[in-house]
Amino acid sequence: MKILTGIVTFNPHLKRLNENIDAIINQDTDILIFDNGSDNRDEIKALAELKKCKIICSKKNNGIAYGLSIIMSYAKKYHYDWVLTLDQDSVASLNLITEYKKYINDPKIGALTCIIRDRNFIEIADKSFFKAKENKLKNVPKCITSGCLMRVFAYNKTPGYDVDMFIDSVDFDICYSLRTAGYTIMQIPYVGLLHEVGKGFNVSFFGKKYIMYNEAAWRRFYMMRNEIYIARKFPEIQSPFIIMLQCFWHILLVFIYEEDKFAKLQNGLRGVFKGLMMKIPSDSK
Repeated sequence: MKILTGIVTFNPHLKRLNENIDAIINQDTDILIFDNGSDNRDEIKALAELKKCKIICSKKNNGIAYGLSIIMSYAKKYHYDWVLTLDQDSVASLNLITEYKKYINDPKIGALTCIIRDRNFIEIADKSFFKAKENKLKNVPKCITSGCLMRVFAYNKTPGYDVDMFIDSVDFDICYSLRTAGYTIMQIPYVGLLHEVGKGFNVSFFGKKYIMYNEAAWRRFYMMRNEIYIARKFPEIQSPFIIMLQCFWHILLVFIYEEDKFAKLQNGLRGVFKGLMMKIPSDSK
């Protein structure tokens, strides 16, 4: 069985990327970096050469979906069976692939994920976050890109990553495609990844708790647009009407609690409108 680890980079912090690579390099995997036109591309190439990683470079930023699609095409071309995808700033446990291997024999599994901890909400000094808190395999509706181990054969039964989405929710889109193709997404009972989403913090609104991620204002457009777009692609999985209501609710919470609120409000509303207008690809099912 051949496993490829794919990392899409765009202006990464070199120290964190190095930590990311070091955590996975001695596991049973090859590593491919796809760089999306980073300003520090030469430093990334030097790091890849030092760590003996393959690297493919783009002259411009084509988006995370495009980078992931190139990685999956590479995996198919060179006959890899599984692809582990990692964000440029995530750090896997030293036994992640070993733990995943315990569950790969079920042909109905299209992708595996693990229990993930967010840097914004945990104490990481003693690495104790890599201790499992659950004891059974769990069928989940979707998972994030980072830490996902995807079966290449299953991926090839889908339309692939939707490059029109550019960034945000491209991982959920491919999960829904896998499910539509008859595969499951399973979470293993193992804390296998240290991840970071924005600069997260907790809030309470009329007694109900929410997590706010305080992403950059420009991201609000893609987040809202792609939420609506995916719901329209897969209405049998999630109601477009309910998702639209959730988007408006989230736009309100962002306006109340986050910084740069007027820019985020404008981008969020623009994203909802664009999501309603985007053309649904004919091969999305």
